[in-house]
Amino acid sequence: LIKHDSTKNVDILRKYVELSIKASKKSPDLIIWPETALPGYFFDKRMTYKAVTNLVKYVNTPLLTGLCRRDISPDYYLNYYNSAGLIEPGGNIVSLYDKMHLVMFGEYVPYENIFPFLKLVTPIDGSFSCGSGARTLALTIKTNTFEFGPLICFEDVFGYVAREMSRAGADILVNLTNDGWFHNSPEPYQHAALAAFRAIETRRPLIRSTNSGITTYINRFGKIKALLKENGKSVDVSGIMCARIPVYNRKNTLYTKFGDWFLIGWCIVTGGLFIGTLKRNQRISKN
Repeated sequence: LIKHDSTKNVDILRKYVELSIKASKKSPDLIIWPETALPGYFFDKRMTYKAVTNLVKYVNTPLLTGLCRRDISPDYYLNYYNSAGLIEPGGNIVSLYDKMHLVMFGEYVPYENIFPFLKLVTPIDGSFSCGSGARTLALTIKTNTFEFGPLICFEDVFGYVAREMSRAGADILVNLTNDGWFHNSPEPYQHAALAAFRAIETRRPLIRSTNSGITTYINRFGKIKALLKENGKSVDVSGIMCARIPVYNRKNTLYTKFGDWFLIGWCIVTGGLFIGTLKRNQRISKN
């Protein structure tokens, strides 16, 4: 993965800049980059930080991007986050969301304080910290304000994260993903297929921006309306995808309101009916 090759940092940055300038010629309201789009910790990399904020000023278009960051907690612990940030044309980062559902052994080591040897069998140097909760990123376009609900990496696999984003006021779900680990295996296709269910469950349009996986726009009914392709391929491709995303009234579905309790309730009812039928059949057979 060139993302973890420090000699390629400038090449990665140059590629994102070139694609963003190309995309800006279509006059979009927002440009979206994928998860951890740039190597290193964004606020610590002075050259990267300056280049990205200057780019946003140059194209005069807001940028929603994945980034890694770190900060010091009130009790003086250094915390690391896998985040999504919204940068406005002035170059200011106006809001951040920190990933809530981390990947075990990929982003954190469970019980690492009790079993420190587990760090030796994982590909990571240290653990990320969980975000404090669902937080939408607000963007004002002309006179209207839209709320974007970030889902970082495989957060779009879990219904509860999209549900919390919708309950927090998200108009549009945005999945930022790094599927570079898997290349042209079944995983990127399975990941995209599972993401479609989040759009259906919440009745929110969903945009996926990936660095090597499937970049697509899925409407609120789970149908693919736009897809980034190159020479017939949708994985391990480079380019831009432009889509016009309709925004609807924020009406919460049954799933958004009640979550899995609706399904759990029906499972209990079905189980009760099944047990009742078994007992009834047993009584009949005894008679």
